[in-house]
Amino acid sequence: MDSKILRPLLSYVSKILPDSMSEKLLDFLKIQGVNRISMGIQTMDPTELKASGRPYPISTAITAVENIRKRFENFNLDLIYGLSGQTHESWKNSLCQIVSSGPLTISLYPAVSRPLAAIHKQQRLHPERYLDDQNKYAIYDSNVESMQMNGYRQESFTRFTGLPENTSAYAQETSDFLGIPMIGIGAGARSYNGKYHYSFDYAVDLTEVGKAIEDYLNLEITEQSMVRYGIVLDAYEERLRYFILNLTLNQLSGTDYSSKFGRNLYPDFSDVIDALEAEGCIAPLFNDKIRLTKKGYKYSNLVAHHLFSNHVKTLEERYVPR
Repeated sequence: MDSKILRPLLSYVSKILPDSMSEKLLDFLKIQGVNRISMGIQTMDPTELKASGRPYPISTAITAVENIRKRFENFNLDLIYGLSGQTHESWKNSLCQIVSSGPLTISLYPAVSRPLAAIHKQQRLHPERYLDDQNKYAIYDSNVESMQMNGYRQESFTRFTGLPENTSAYAQETSDFLGIPMIGIGAGARSYNGKYHYSFDYAVDLTEVGKAIEDYLNLEITEQSMVRYGIVLDAYEERLRYFILNLTLNQLSGTDYSSKFGRNLYPDFSDVIDALEAEGCIAPLFNDKIRLTKKGYKYSNLVAHHLFSNHVKTLEERYVPR
């Protein structure tokens, strides 16, 4: 197929930070064909923003959103709930401000504490400053209600969009989950190419991040240097990954599964499907499709991790990040 035919259908995305962009940069990106902007806001509360380590005032974020809105119809804004010192009320205020700016898509992430990350260290020192899981799930429930009231459709645990049904707000992720190869370029970039999943060197600890970037800039690109970390999935792991990822995006189809793997979905995952239906996390199989219920969306992250194979869980436990 002619690439000129494909071009209008593709999503060209640039992910930016409020203090890393300018009107000149946005104009340049648009001229180059970028048609979607994604920006991490995290919070609209000055105290929370400072505590999260962002080195700019709220006014910078507000100006950035206004500049994006003038130039791009399709843009996504990220918020995080569960930050240090955050309350239900301060979260609600942040969300209201973001909704009022009219982004096509809004992604709402619970704060996650991972080893070596700054939030992990802070949470160990001052646990009283952070919302527990029960409170974060309460915020999740209010998010779902609020976003629906404002005309947004839930697409995943974190993502809400104004796009119509059967139109993904994140085409790259959807393509990846369907098994279309994705090649990552840059420090810490990940690649998913069939059964081969690999990445360049990366770091979590802020003291190591700069070194990882410097190492990449000085790296001689070869077949060996591109694969610092990785795994080769066997046939079962490929099917399991497909099942998990497409379930969490609410687009699991028996027909698509059979077309890709030459096998039937239900016999391969009958125990899982029956258990999820019994728990009320999925609706009964209809038109060869499996769809998440309201409860299924809420616990989709937990379900996904529970379904990891023992082999992958063991690798995850043994891995030591830096």
